[in-house]
Amino acid sequence: MQKEKLFVIAMIVVIVLLVSSLIILTNPDIFGNLFKETEIIEEGDCVDVHYIGRFYSNDSIFDSSYEDVENKSGGTPLNVFVTLDEEILPSDDFSDYITTVEGFTEGLIGMMEGEEKTIGPIPPDKAYGRKPIEGDTITLLNPETGEDIILEINAIKENSSIPEDFIDVLGNGTTTLVDWRVLIFSVGDITTYYPTWINATTITAINETSMWLYTTPPDDKMENFTWINSTTGMQFWENASSVTHINDSTIIITHDPFIGATFQYGMYNYTVMNKTTDKINVSQTVIDGNETIYTEFNRTITINRNESQLIKSFDFPLILLQQYVSYFEYYLGYNVVDIPFSFSELAGETLIFEVKVIEVYKECQQQS
Repeated sequence: MQKEKLFVIAMIVVIVLLVSSLIILTNPDIFGNLFKETEIIEEGDCVDVHYIGRFYSNDSIFDSSYEDVENKSGGTPLNVFVTLDEEILPSDDFSDYITTVEGFTEGLIGMMEGEEKTIGPIPPDKAYGRKPIEGDTITLLNPETGEDIILEINAIKENSSIPEDFIDVLGNGTTTLVDWRVLIFSVGDITTYYPTWINATTITAINETSMWLYTTPPDDKMENFTWINSTTGMQFWENASSVTHINDSTIIITHDPFIGATFQYGMYNYTVMNKTTDKINVSQTVIDGNETIYTEFNRTITINRNESQLIKSFDFPLILLQQYVSYFEYYLGYNVVDIPFSFSELAGETLIFEVKVIEVYKECQQQS
């Protein structure tokens, strides 16, 4: 009986050795993989991660890297440069890797390749920032004069109908509206009311809600210039506008784009289809889409040289306030000093991310 037990044990050992040899022959890297050091994410690394982003308030999904979210399959991993210092950049070999919000980055640090984890809840101050509140101010600096322009939010109206003046830009629907006021203007200041004509407007009077302006187009922007709508920032056809009449009280601008001329604004491309004495007929096509509608623009614009501008606005879409700030920044040369809130659609939200680390690349930051 003892000999039989020894025989069985010996056979088991032989079988195990044969199976092990077969595994090694068909998988020559098995020992390398078996004893491979598991990479732990540190600051300065680059990582490929799959994720599902959810709102903490109701667990609904707002974004994901998976094509099939339910089965967590398909899709393209997010390429993340792991840093909490916005001044540090990844190396050229990892130039397509991006930084993420602070809470997401903090959650990745310490994870390992292959690990799955839920990061969060991430509060707004470590996610996409907070929403604006009444009394918030945006501070812009005029580098030429050293003076600040301050935009102060007086009121916020959630889920409001889009005002008629902005339907062409935003369409019908609801949005968040703000009332804001521009602080620190003085009589005699030279400013820009029409972004086409830089520093061509003088402030002649001012009160609590409005200021009065007088505009003189510069000589080099009387013919063949590009017109920019002062309310929406819409930039019309390049070098297709001219001043065709001017006197002490009125300026008339005529647009004359060629057939087929295009410009882009927001999510649309505008292409000239036909022109009449009074109208320009255009096709309005969704960028990267198939939907096309037809609309028209007036061929001429009449401007009063003496105009008033509200320094306290009413029912202005919050989504366009960022463009308004950009107008000061890019067209007038102001520097953004402080915006204490976020323009992001995810502002004010507490978030959760389900993540899976696919691969870690060590020390991919630029070397100083």
